[in-house]
Amino acid sequence: MHIKEILVLCGLPCAGKTTWVQEYICHHDGVALIERDVVIAEMSRDAELLLRVEEQVKTIVTPISKLYSSRDANARNDIFTQEYVTRVSKLIHECSAQVCIVDGLHAQRISREFIRSFENIKRRAVYISTPASVCAARFDNESSIAKKRRTQLSPRMIFRLAEIFEPPTIDEGFDSVISCDSF
Repeated sequence: MHIKEILVLCGLPCAGKTTWVQEYICHHDGVALIERDVVIAEMSRDAELLLRVEEQVKTIVTPISKLYSSRDANARNDIFTQEYVTRVSKLIHECSAQVCIVDGLHAQRISREFIRSFENIKRRAVYISTPASVCAARFDNESSIAKKRRTQLSPRMIFRLAEIFEPPTIDEGFDSVISCDSF
């Protein structure tokens, strides 16, 4: 593994995370990008994983996730998130670039657990803290083509995510947390 630094983007949908990544890549060489949406899309097509999730949901008594209103939906989200963490860790381990950026929502600590397994690499969180009202307005102004990529997203969901969002902290295993008010 040649990675010297891992950057984990955190922020609401439409906060400016992807724009931040594009700017960063324009000004830095040796950067690899892992996109949460791509990993989640692959997981959503994995029939074996979906069956395993349904079986494991039955074993979870108190889910960690706070996004959904039902215990089963939160339990599914917990298991799905744990699989996401496993897959992202594997992708980072396979990365041959000097800097690896993980672009995604990462709304709760559980979704950032992968960072702990990389102790000998510089680990930074980049928190784009754009307010939910700005993110919702940006979503409303997106083209219909862009909205099709975000099939489950709505302004209401953005506000719900803002309610449960846990900003990244050093005690999660990051060496530093960079906070941007808006991007």
